[in-house]
Amino acid sequence: MPLYLPRAIVILSFIFRTSKGSLHPAVPLQNLSIAWKQLGTVGQTQTRSSASKTRFLSLQRTNINMEENTQNSIKNSIDAHYIFLIHGWLGNAKEMGFLESSINSITESASIANVNTKAKAARIVTHSAICNDAKTTDGIAIGGIRLAQEIQKFIINDVLSNIDGSATSSNEVLELEHHCTISFVGNSLGGLYARYALSRLPDKLPLQSDSGKETTPSVHLQRQLFVTTATPHLGVASNTFLPIPRTLEHGISRIMNLTGRDLFRTDDIDVIYQMSTDYDTFLKPLSLFQKRIAFANAFQTDFQVPTSTAAFLSSESTYPHLIEKDVDHPFIVAVARTEENLDVLKEKIEERIPCKIHAMSVKLDALGWQKVFVDVRDYSPLPGIARPSFLTTGSRQKWNDFMSGVDRRKKQVESRDLLRSLSGSDRFVIPVGHQIMVANSKNQRYSRFTAKGRPVMDYLANWMVKDLTQDL
Repeated sequence: MPLYLPRAIVILSFIFRTSKGSLHPAVPLQNLSIAWKQLGTVGQTQTRSSASKTRFLSLQRTNINMEENTQNSIKNSIDAHYIFLIHGWLGNAKEMGFLESSINSITESASIANVNTKAKAARIVTHSAICNDAKTTDGIAIGGIRLAQEIQKFIINDVLSNIDGSATSSNEVLELEHHCTISFVGNSLGGLYARYALSRLPDKLPLQSDSGKETTPSVHLQRQLFVTTATPHLGVASNTFLPIPRTLEHGISRIMNLTGRDLFRTDDIDVIYQMSTDYDTFLKPLSLFQKRIAFANAFQTDFQVPTSTAAFLSSESTYPHLIEKDVDHPFIVAVARTEENLDVLKEKIEERIPCKIHAMSVKLDALGWQKVFVDVRDYSPLPGIARPSFLTTGSRQKWNDFMSGVDRRKKQVESRDLLRSLSGSDRFVIPVGHQIMVANSKNQRYSRFTAKGRPVMDYLANWMVKDLTQDL
């Protein structure tokens, strides 16, 4: 469009206005020259404004590109992906041995497949924590502190032992910044140890305690995957396999020492409640992970950690869960996802929800999780017996029937729906899913007994390696 046309149109609007379908002069004609000059000034101002907006948008795009380049630069500079495996109550460093071997095997296969790739791939390093071997009775906090210390020491030692030898001197190498990701797989009590340890893990680790320089060589930690397998996130108070009186819970907790008092929440300091509601100390560090995944046994197969506490479900919670598309694995019943809600995370929830189990459930859901509900009844070496129909409280068929009534587009259910649908069973089974799901291999006897559960851990290993190697 010629530049004079907009100005001419505006002039005409000064001259004539419509009134009941007719045109009449709006301004004296002698003012046309003044109007023309004013419009010229406006046009120049609009031109300058348009140019300023263009420059502003250009700067915005430049800043976005710079941020993307910075993020890509960090991703490309990742030296290692650390995966820490944490055992549970009375366990040892061998407990997650099958998962570790599966991750390493898949990583090796991926490395061979990409042998011709010019770019240097980041190492995937697994480490089974040993700090709590034979020390799982002195409380969640003490075990979590030990774990945080072991993690920091392991990363620093590993980075120093794998420094690129192409540099001219070690001092020159140590002047560089190192970047790595950290991921966790906490089994049972190990998941609570890991959650507590996050409150003691800094974002940056110094490589030298006293370098004598203004800038200390360091390792930057990027939090990637946080996975729990059958972890009692809500504790086990009112979340036991069979309901028991509170007085009996107090007695059992004392037998299990300080860890038992933590799990049954009978101590004066309710550590589990603090870990589930204190945003600044515990929830914020957990929110920094790219993904959070909780594996839970469904259909009454886990004696130690029932579905309710492993997936932090509450019979009073209406927190929405989106059911993801069907997963083509026979042992997976469903994968549910919750969305992050920062307002809920930061609020003083006890003022709104006095019930502590309900409050913990909502707060944890507000972090944003993927919950994987697993059915290992066909993977147990101990056969089950079908229940009479009048005693059937839940089954795969009942779950499928329930989901068929849910809006196919939204596929959204509530926390209490999941608890009601996945906590019952249509079989009498010996509830050994706690060991089966993770293919517990803390000794040879366990390894043989839980061998049929290995496909579940192969699935997890494949998923983790794929996420680490593709997303970064």
